[in-house]
Amino acid sequence: MAQPNQTQISIYETSLEQADTHQLQEDEHVPNLTLTSHYSGQYGTSFHLDPQVYDFRKISQFDNHKFLLVLWNKRASKTEIFFDTAQKLAQNFKQFYSNKPFKTLNTDENYFIAVNEPTELIAIFDTRRVVLDIFSFNDGQANLYSRNSNIQLLQWYSGTVPDIQYFLFIQDTEDLCFVERGGRARIFNLINQQFRPAVCNLPPSTANVLSSPDGSCIVAFVKEKIKFENSTNDENENDEEDNLTDDEQNSTNRESDLKEICRAYVYFCTNFGSSVSKGLRLNFNIHLYNALKLLD
Repeated sequence: MAQPNQTQISIYETSLEQADTHQLQEDEHVPNLTLTSHYSGQYGTSFHLDPQVYDFRKISQFDNHKFLLVLWNKRASKTEIFFDTAQKLAQNFKQFYSNKPFKTLNTDENYFIAVNEPTELIAIFDTRRVVLDIFSFNDGQANLYSRNSNIQLLQWYSGTVPDIQYFLFIQDTEDLCFVERGGRARIFNLINQQFRPAVCNLPPSTANVLSSPDGSCIVAFVKEKIKFENSTNDENENDEEDNLTDDEQNSTNRESDLKEICRAYVYFCTNFGSSVSKGLRLNFNIHLYNALKLLD
């Protein structure tokens, strides 16, 4: 009998050497991450979710080696939040009867969620009602309570429901960034519950938007095609091109003149939306780009 499809979640914990930690505080430094192994010598912790029951929404790591796992329960039509170490999460999901959520929320299915690990804040944005709810841990992370509820945002969009594509905390702050489809980005402050007047236009082809760990900037990740000088072909390539028709030759030349690259555009939050905040273009690996698309 065929096994039903399962969604597998694998968690690989990393650590930094003490020397790396000190050097990161003093100057620019590329640290060497170390994978944490279990007593059995294995790396990573894996468990499975039943896709007929759960939709995966988000997972975030906190400093105490605990993970916040957010799932949409299709059968119960509720959001379930689990908060524990990777090993205990795996154990609980293998024993379904003992899999009790840390917190259950009565939300609509259509929402974005953002987690601010340093401030222990969680934001849920209802995309249909255009309403924002903020949750926070109490002392000792024993419970999750509602801090700000039912924050109405529709009036900030002139009564029109915005098409939000990315929603994130500016880390270690009380600011949330809303990015609409097309790249229009705005920052909302939870203290005064107002948007900043400035608007920043990110590249329309942005694949993901993340905050830097210190909250100083946001980064838009983009895949682009640029023209480049084609190198001379070897004799075999020339022979093959001689056999092409004019239309095929022109198509080949057009494709060979384009190179796909990946870039990160950095926007500093202090002058967000100003003429100075144009973004720095940093090239990075295509495999990293594909991984970053999963980090919503």
